[in-house]
Amino acid sequence: MVKTISFLLPGAPSHPTGGVKVVFEYANRLVAMGYNINIIYPGLYCVKHSSVRSTAGRTLRYIISRFNKPKPPKWFKLDSRIKIFHVFGLREHHVPKSDVYVATAFGTAGYLRNYKIPDSSKIYFIQGFENWHGTSSDLVYESYRYGFKNIVISDWLAKEVRKAGAECEIVKNGFDFDYFHLSKPIESRDPLRISMLYHSSEQKGCIYGLEALYLVKNRFPGLRAILFGVLPRPDGLPEWIEYYQCPDRPTHNAIYNNSSIYMAPSLQEGWGLPVGEAMICGNAIVCTDTQGFQEMVADGQEGFIVPAKSPRALANAMITLIENPDLRISMAHKGIKAVAPMTWDKSVARMVDIIEQLDNAI
Repeated sequence: MVKTISFLLPGAPSHPTGGVKVVFEYANRLVAMGYNINIIYPGLYCVKHSSVRSTAGRTLRYIISRFNKPKPPKWFKLDSRIKIFHVFGLREHHVPKSDVYVATAFGTAGYLRNYKIPDSSKIYFIQGFENWHGTSSDLVYESYRYGFKNIVISDWLAKEVRKAGAECEIVKNGFDFDYFHLSKPIESRDPLRISMLYHSSEQKGCIYGLEALYLVKNRFPGLRAILFGVLPRPDGLPEWIEYYQCPDRPTHNAIYNNSSIYMAPSLQEGWGLPVGEAMICGNAIVCTDTQGFQEMVADGQEGFIVPAKSPRALANAMITLIENPDLRISMAHKGIKAVAPMTWDKSVARMVDIIEQLDNAI
């Protein structure tokens, strides 16, 4: 019988990230259902192309953790019943014994592959196609063939796993409808308010998003944008762009509810949590043709989908919504309906079904 599940993370997250947030959501809900849940943070995490600075930082955090009781992250309320382990590395002898181990990233899967336990005790939770930081696509495809139970969060990732010649289960992410909610009528919103997640990663495409905002500003001088992210306010942002670093719950909701359009300029996304969050809160969406976004948004329905790396296309879509309020309002309402079925209860129930199937195989 599966009693203990250990999630193997690449390291202790110092700030919010979508992938880790999803892992934490599952951890909270599984521990509430009676499972023993461990979250494992390695100090030393050796993957190809890891920088010296990154490796040194992880090692230092591990050393510090040896003299302090492991603490939950400040940015997410983890259930107190979850056990957090700061270990030297992810080799099997460093990790507490468990019935099931969950690799949560490409690098963690590489460690789990070498555990001397049946593959039926191993889950590979795939939230993106991790051919970044110098990792080749061939290596990513190879990891899908390790023999674990592959679980993906989207249809497009399922296609990539099957392209590699492996099988997978699809468990799409849920949204927290207690945390995010519609509080301001869509019809009464200022059409010249646009929100966007800011991140320095090239994959997020923010340089193209910012350029698109400047283009819209040239057309509509009254435009005001609202950006948020984990980083400090970027240098050089003009006063007409508000910025919130690590917004708390009321502020996060206010950002979405005070904007009419949410723009997502990413080059690649496994899913795209902020898009769904913005839809819950009544935003029409302008996003790139990143496959993860298309799990929630259909072009011309909940918003507009445009080519990545095209500020002009992003700007034109936003201008169209500003100039056509009835269209924007209609898309926003369609977005609310589209995202409404995507609940955590459904996601967790499906995850538990898979875990119970593993139990029969162990």
